[in-house]
Amino acid sequence: MTNMKRIIIMALVALMTCTAMQAAGKHVDATEGNTVSQRRVPNFTRIESVGSIDIVYTQGNRPSVKVVGKAKEVDCVTTYVRGNILRVGYNSGSRMFNFSSGDDVKVYVTSPDLVGVTLRGSGDFESKGKIDSDNLTVEIVGSGDADMKYVICDNFTVNLRGSGDVEVDYLRCATSNIWLRGSGDIEIKQDRVKDTNIRLYGSGSIDVKAQRCGGINAYTYGSGDITLKGSARHLNRRANGSGSIDASQLMETR
Repeated sequence: MTNMKRIIIMALVALMTCTAMQAAGKHVDATEGNTVSQRRVPNFTRIESVGSIDIVYTQGNRPSVKVVGKAKEVDCVTTYVRGNILRVGYNSGSRMFNFSSGDDVKVYVTSPDLVGVTLRGSGDFESKGKIDSDNLTVEIVGSGDADMKYVICDNFTVNLRGSGDVEVDYLRCATSNIWLRGSGDIEIKQDRVKDTNIRLYGSGSIDVKAQRCGGINAYTYGSGDITLKGSARHLNRRANGSGSIDASQLMETR
């Protein structure tokens, strides 16, 4: 068998596998011209995405997953739950044949609780409405972005490694841990957080607006910048390298 024939056969097998795996629960949205694939999943508390797929999350009563986009892309998006983790990615065979561009593909996710989000690659995470949980950890490795509107929890951790962006419009918790390694950006508006721990390694930037918060511990290592605004009881800070910690707009209320 020639190499060309092998390639053609492998391409057909990959395409047929994707289509067969995801055919159930699929229909075409006539208004947008997109394919909608409803996936059946058990309950999960964490989300892990690999690649360039965008995830839109809503906290709700029942777990659900819906993939929306062009038929070729939707067919090759894999979604499954293992160990309470919803894993989102592409079928391994599809990557070989360039089906993993991620153009116009969104995965809409709902679950009763969410304690962890991990993005590996360039995909984005967006939350619709409020997330209310005991603990929430957001980890990004790469250039993906996370945009969260309203978060209430006991302990909140964001760990960004790369060039992505994280934005939280409102955060209320007991402890927030904000860690950045690389050239990314983090912007968080937090209210009545008892303890805030900030670590910046590299050339990125962290902007925290604190309202009626407790202690803030901020440290930089490299050329990155931390900006603190609002009000907090006390501030401990140390800049190591050429970076800066700007607290000129932070009022200490101790």
